[in-house]
Amino acid sequence: MKELLENFTEFEVKFKIDDNKLQEFKMLVDSFSDLKSFLYVEGYDYYYVHPDSSFIRYRKGDHDKSNRAELTIKHKREEKHNVNRMEVNIRVDFNDRKTVEKFVNTLNYHYNFHIWKSCHIYHFPDADLVYYTVRDSDKKLVNFVEIEVNPNLKVTEEQAWEIIRKYESSLSSLGVNAQKRLRKSLYEMYKKS
Repeated sequence: MKELLENFTEFEVKFKIDDNKLQEFKMLVDSFSDLKSFLYVEGYDYYYVHPDSSFIRYRKGDHDKSNRAELTIKHKREEKHNVNRMEVNIRVDFNDRKTVEKFVNTLNYHYNFHIWKSCHIYHFPDADLVYYTVRDSDKKLVNFVEIEVNPNLKVTEEQAWEIIRKYESSLSSLGVNAQKRLRKSLYEMYKKS
Protein backbone atom coordinates (compact mmCIF):
# COMPACT_ATOMS: atom_id res chain seq x y z
CA MET A 1 0.00 0.00 0.00
CA LYS A 2 1.31 3.45 -0.97
CA GLU A 3 1.85 6.08 1.71
CA LEU A 4 -0.42 9.10 1.84
CA LEU A 5 1.12 12.55 1.55
CA GLU A 6 2.18 13.91 4.92
CA ASN A 7 0.11 16.48 6.79
CA PHE A 8 1.10 20.10 6.02
CA THR A 9 2.00 19.21 2.44
CA GLU A 10 1.88 21.72 -0.38
CA PHE A 11 1.92 19.76 -3.65
CA GLU A 12 1.93 22.13 -6.59
CA VAL A 13 3.40 23.00 -9.97
CA LYS A 14 3.86 26.44 -11.48
CA PHE A 15 4.19 27.73 -15.05
CA LYS A 16 5.25 31.07 -16.51
CA ILE A 17 2.49 32.25 -18.85
CA ASP A 18 2.55 34.69 -21.77
CA ASP A 19 1.00 38.10 -21.22
CA ASN A 20 -2.68 38.60 -22.01
CA LYS A 21 -3.75 35.02 -21.17
CA LEU A 22 -5.88 35.95 -18.15
CA GLN A 23 -9.21 36.11 -19.99
CA GLU A 24 -8.50 32.85 -21.84
CA PHE A 25 -7.61 31.20 -18.52
CA LYS A 26 -10.78 32.52 -16.85
CA MET A 27 -13.08 31.43 -19.70
CA LEU A 28 -11.51 27.99 -19.78
CA VAL A 29 -11.60 27.40 -16.01
CA ASP A 30 -15.12 28.83 -15.66
CA SER A 31 -16.27 26.10 -18.06
CA PHE A 32 -15.12 23.26 -15.75
CA SER A 33 -18.21 21.67 -14.20
CA ASP A 34 -17.08 21.11 -10.61
CA LEU A 35 -16.00 24.63 -9.64
CA LYS A 36 -16.60 25.15 -5.90
CA SER A 37 -15.66 28.81 -5.50
CA PHE A 38 -13.67 31.72 -6.86
CA LEU A 39 -11.57 34.25 -4.95
CA TYR A 40 -9.69 37.33 -6.10
CA VAL A 41 -6.89 38.56 -3.84
CA GLU A 42 -4.16 41.13 -4.29
CA GLY A 43 -1.45 42.45 -2.04
CA TYR A 44 2.12 42.24 -0.88
CA ASP A 45 4.19 39.23 0.14
CA TYR A 46 7.21 40.11 2.32
CA TYR A 47 10.02 37.56 2.55
CA TYR A 48 12.31 37.23 5.56
CA VAL A 49 15.38 35.02 5.24
CA HIS A 50 17.38 33.14 7.87
CA PRO A 51 21.18 32.67 7.57
CA ASP A 52 20.48 28.98 6.83
CA SER A 53 18.52 30.16 3.70
CA SER A 54 15.11 29.16 5.05
CA PHE A 55 12.44 31.83 4.80
CA ILE A 56 9.21 33.08 6.29
CA ARG A 57 6.63 34.89 4.17
CA TYR A 58 4.27 37.53 5.56
CA ARG A 59 1.13 38.05 3.48
CA LYS A 60 -1.51 40.72 3.95
CA GLY A 61 -4.08 41.36 1.23
CA ASP A 62 -4.95 44.87 0.11
CA HIS A 63 -8.60 45.91 0.53
CA ASP A 64 -9.35 42.74 2.50
CA LYS A 65 -12.36 43.40 4.75
CA SER A 66 -11.61 40.25 6.75
CA ASN A 67 -8.20 41.71 7.70
CA ARG A 68 -6.64 38.29 7.04
CA ALA A 69 -2.86 38.13 7.36
CA GLU A 70 -0.59 35.12 7.72
CA LEU A 71 2.95 33.96 8.21
CA THR A 72 4.05 30.98 6.15
CA ILE A 73 7.10 28.79 6.44
CA LYS A 74 7.97 26.25 3.74
CA HIS A 75 10.65 23.59 3.40
CA LYS A 76 11.45 21.52 0.34
CA ARG A 77 11.10 17.79 0.80
CA GLU A 78 13.31 17.18 -2.25
CA GLU A 79 16.19 19.46 -3.18
CA LYS A 80 15.73 19.13 -6.96
CA HIS A 81 12.29 20.74 -7.15
CA ASN A 82 9.53 22.59 -5.29
CA VAL A 83 6.58 20.31 -6.06
CA ASN A 84 6.32 18.63 -2.65
CA ARG A 85 6.98 20.99 0.26
CA MET A 86 6.10 21.21 3.92
CA GLU A 87 3.98 24.31 4.45
CA VAL A 88 2.65 25.73 7.71
CA ASN A 89 0.49 28.86 7.84
CA ILE A 90 -0.15 30.88 10.99
CA ARG A 91 -2.81 33.59 11.06
CA VAL A 92 -1.58 36.96 12.37
CA ASP A 93 -4.62 39.10 11.53
CA PHE A 94 -4.40 41.39 14.55
CA ASN A 95 -0.71 42.25 14.20
CA ASP A 96 0.70 45.01 12.02
CA ARG A 97 3.72 44.46 9.78
CA LYS A 98 6.05 46.19 12.26
CA THR A 99 5.10 43.68 15.00
CA VAL A 100 5.41 40.73 12.61
CA GLU A 101 8.82 41.94 11.47
CA LYS A 102 10.04 42.30 15.06
CA PHE A 103 8.83 38.76 15.80
CA VAL A 104 10.59 37.17 12.80
CA ASN A 105 13.74 39.22 13.51
CA THR A 106 13.95 37.68 16.99
CA LEU A 107 13.99 34.28 15.23
CA ASN A 108 16.93 35.54 13.12
CA TYR A 109 14.88 36.04 9.92
CA HIS A 110 15.52 39.36 8.20
CA TYR A 111 13.81 41.23 5.38
CA ASN A 112 15.10 40.27 1.94
CA PHE A 113 12.49 41.36 -0.64
CA HIS A 114 8.81 41.84 -1.36
CA ILE A 115 6.55 41.31 -4.34
CA TRP A 116 2.99 42.34 -5.12
CA LYS A 117 0.59 39.71 -6.46
CA SER A 118 -2.88 39.73 -7.96
CA CYS A 119 -4.42 36.25 -7.78
CA HIS A 120 -7.46 34.73 -9.49
CA ILE A 121 -8.05 31.57 -7.44
CA TYR A 122 -10.43 28.83 -8.55
CA HIS A 123 -11.20 26.16 -5.95
CA PHE A 124 -12.11 22.68 -7.18
CA PRO A 125 -12.68 19.59 -5.02
CA ASP A 126 -9.24 18.17 -5.87
CA ALA A 127 -7.15 21.27 -6.61
CA ASP A 128 -6.83 25.02 -6.77
CA LEU A 129 -6.09 26.61 -10.14
CA VAL A 130 -4.54 30.05 -9.86
CA TYR A 131 -3.61 32.70 -12.39
CA TYR A 132 -1.49 35.39 -10.81
CA THR A 133 0.59 38.36 -11.79
CA VAL A 134 3.71 39.25 -9.82
CA ARG A 135 5.16 42.77 -9.75
CA ASP A 136 8.69 42.96 -8.37
CA SER A 137 10.51 45.98 -6.89
CA ASP A 138 11.57 47.03 -10.42
CA LYS A 139 7.86 47.14 -11.44
CA LYS A 140 8.39 44.23 -13.84
CA LEU A 141 5.25 42.08 -14.33
CA VAL A 142 5.32 38.30 -14.78
CA ASN A 143 2.30 36.00 -15.10
CA PHE A 144 2.03 32.48 -13.71
CA VAL A 145 -0.45 29.62 -13.58
CA GLU A 146 -0.33 27.30 -10.58
CA ILE A 147 -1.98 23.94 -9.98
CA GLU A 148 -2.08 23.02 -6.29
CA VAL A 149 -3.53 19.73 -5.07
CA ASN A 150 -6.11 20.28 -2.33
CA PRO A 151 -4.08 19.85 0.89
CA ASN A 152 -7.11 18.38 2.68
CA LEU A 153 -7.25 15.37 0.37
CA LYS A 154 -5.81 12.15 1.66
CA VAL A 155 -3.92 11.02 -1.44
CA THR A 156 -0.67 9.31 -2.34
CA GLU A 157 2.03 11.11 -4.30
CA GLU A 158 1.01 9.09 -7.36
CA GLN A 159 -2.60 10.25 -6.99
CA ALA A 160 -1.43 13.84 -6.53
CA TRP A 161 0.51 13.58 -9.80
CA GLU A 162 -2.64 12.27 -11.53
CA ILE A 163 -4.50 15.40 -10.39
CA ILE A 164 -1.66 17.63 -11.65
CA ARG A 165 -1.58 15.88 -15.04
CA LYS A 166 -5.38 16.11 -15.39
CA TYR A 167 -5.30 19.90 -15.03
CA GLU A 168 -2.18 20.27 -17.16
CA SER A 169 -4.10 18.53 -19.93
CA SER A 170 -7.14 20.76 -19.38
CA LEU A 171 -4.97 23.90 -19.51
CA SER A 172 -2.74 22.82 -22.41
CA SER A 173 -4.14 25.47 -24.76
CA LEU A 174 -2.46 28.08 -22.52
CA GLY A 175 0.93 26.41 -22.96
CA VAL A 176 0.70 24.47 -19.69
CA ASN A 177 2.50 21.12 -19.91
CA ALA A 178 4.96 18.98 -17.97
CA GLN A 179 7.96 20.26 -19.94
CA LYS A 180 7.21 23.85 -18.88
CA ARG A 181 6.96 23.22 -15.13
CA LEU A 182 9.14 25.71 -13.28
CA ARG A 183 11.77 24.31 -10.96
CA LYS A 184 12.17 27.47 -8.88
CA SER A 185 9.77 28.86 -6.30
CA LEU A 186 8.90 32.57 -6.21
CA TYR A 187 11.31 32.85 -3.28
CA GLU A 188 14.13 31.39 -5.40
CA MET A 189 13.24 33.62 -8.38
CA TYR A 190 13.08 36.93 -6.51
CA LYS A 191 15.39 36.67 -3.48
CA LYS A 192 18.22 39.14 -3.20
CA SER A 193 21.71 37.71 -2.78
